Amino acid sequence: MNLPYLFQSQRLGFRTWHPSDLPAISAMNADPETMTFFQQLLSEKEIKR
Repeated sequence: MNLPYLFQSQRLGFRTWHPSDLPAISAMNADPETMTFFQQLLSEKEIKR
């Protein structure tokens, strides 16, 4: 699914959240190395908020 970007840089595109993003976001938030500088890992329920 191609959603329009809100804004883009040369390397990144930012768009609104879509429910199909949940599996990828959940995987990132469950990875302690990825979340090193965050206070805590987020559950799927917290991500959906």
